[in-house]
Amino acid sequence: MKKKLFLLNFFFMGISFMMSQITFQAVPQQKEAEINDVISVQFILSVKNKNVRDIGDMQLPTFINAHIVSRQFVQNRAYSNGDAVLELGYELGLKPMQAGVVKVGAAKIMVDGKLYQTQPFTIKINGVSNMPDDALGSETKSGEEAFLTLKLSNTNPYRNEEIIGQLKFYTRRVDFLNSSGEIIPPAFKGLIVQRVNENIGIYQQEVVNGYLYYSKVIAQYVLFPTHTGSIRIEPFTLALVVSNGFFDENEINIKSEPVVITAKKLPENSPKDFYGVVGDYNLSVVPNRTAVNSGESVTVTVEVSGKGNLELVKTPALVVPKGIEQYPPKDKSKAAPTSEGMVGNMVSSNVLVPQTGGNFKIDVQPFVFFNPQTGSYKTLISKPIILKVAGDSAAAKSNSQMQEQNFSDNKDNLISNPKKVIETVWEGKNQRGLLMLISLSLLAFACLILIIFGLKKKKKTLKSQENSISIEEKDKEKSKQAKLQIAAVPAAVDFSSELQILNRLANEGKKSEFYTLLNSVLIKSASQNLQVPENTTSWEEIEEKLLNKYGQILSESWKELLLKSQIEKYSPVTEDELLVSTFMKSETVIKKLLQA
Repeated sequence: MKKKLFLLNFFFMGISFMMSQITFQAVPQQKEAEINDVISVQFILSVKNKNVRDIGDMQLPTFINAHIVSRQFVQNRAYSNGDAVLELGYELGLKPMQAGVVKVGAAKIMVDGKLYQTQPFTIKINGVSNMPDDALGSETKSGEEAFLTLKLSNTNPYRNEEIIGQLKFYTRRVDFLNSSGEIIPPAFKGLIVQRVNENIGIYQQEVVNGYLYYSKVIAQYVLFPTHTGSIRIEPFTLALVVSNGFFDENEINIKSEPVVITAKKLPENSPKDFYGVVGDYNLSVVPNRTAVNSGESVTVTVEVSGKGNLELVKTPALVVPKGIEQYPPKDKSKAAPTSEGMVGNMVSSNVLVPQTGGNFKIDVQPFVFFNPQTGSYKTLISKPIILKVAGDSAAAKSNSQMQEQNFSDNKDNLISNPKKVIETVWEGKNQRGLLMLISLSLLAFACLILIIFGLKKKKKTLKSQENSISIEEKDKEKSKQAKLQIAAVPAAVDFSSELQILNRLANEGKKSEFYTLLNSVLIKSASQNLQVPENTTSWEEIEEKLLNKYGQILSESWKELLLKSQIEKYSPVTEDELLVSTFMKSETVIKKLLQA
């Protein structure tokens, strides 16, 4: 911009005459070249005796069978027969791609509202082609200045199979390369979508149907179809801000073509333990030790790792025999969308405490998934864990049986020969007998209390009958309240319109409206899933119910987004990328709640 302002000032200082002459021409260094030559071509605007007010940006032409290897801005001030002449433009270096002909189209520029353009020309290229025969015609576009396309790794996947999507931008206009742009994704329907946060590289040069383009992957996604059949991905929009002249800017919207995915059903012969996991996974089961004393803890780590729809993965449970106490497992997940797909693991830590000695066999439930590469189901089975526990369990059991036998003997003696038992008690020789005497005394006292209580209870019978009518009325009122609560459960909705509004608010950077609506949708979708009234149930209760129903991952994701929606809307800073990322995470959680 500084260069343009300097050029503009220079231009107005040097040109101030009433008569004028404006020319715009392309000047090639040569009309014939060799395959390895770099050809210099100038595009020069000449203004003679003219007070010009508005000069637009120069639009460079198309080049067929050549690509730009250098670019230099040109400006000259000269005099011809006493008249001031200003020359400005570009000098480009062109590298031929194969033997034959380089075609140079017309360059264009607007001066004071009038269009000027150069004449197209050709340059003959001698030599042997150094370009593969299949480099041309690899795309469906034909000569457009710029276009956007979504390339999918697979358009006929299985349900829940991951698809890698690359949003690629092509342009033949050099001024588009450094223009700022915003990607506006569609409202994905029938898909769970994760955006890949990786460096997507720089512009490259590609030939498309004989035209040279600058191309760049501007966004990447991992997509999972949630149902079978046809799923349409609506167009993406790239909003480019392009300078128009020295002071103006224009916004150009470039849209991709819609893409249709046809998701296949999974084979019917699924094993009984299959619950929808698709991808390629490994199972690892590792105890921290296999020999302990009774009462000591053992930690068994169960890990499922691999690539696929990891958010659906649950680690297999342990089958623990009697004699071992098991604590609730702690689950941790680490998964991230990459250019290769969703990669990560799910780890479960199980703490076991054996209560007695002996050898114990701990089995692990099988893990079943569908591998789309082989088109078959696969069952992973881990070897059982043999846990050796040291402890005097037999002696403890024998001692317990002996105590029970002594107690039984004392009871029989007390019945058959009470005098003898009492004598041994007074002499301090029979502790069990003493306990028995105390127990019998307490029992007799308790029977006396029960008799007294029974007499008093009869007096209260009439009073209880009088209160029965009011109790029935209370029961009716409770039944009425229960019916009202059932009626308060929200009707089932798909929240598609709310998700579209959230998507738009996120891309427009309207933070307060976005988080206000997100807070409402999170509570309503969870309440609908759990069949509880949204206005009478606290979010802590909803979180606990989600934890019991779906586990830690979904409940914590829901809680994190809810807290974020209640706090972030008061932050003075707005980041559009943060809103879009929050929307994608929220869309995933809400869709999971709706699908369950």
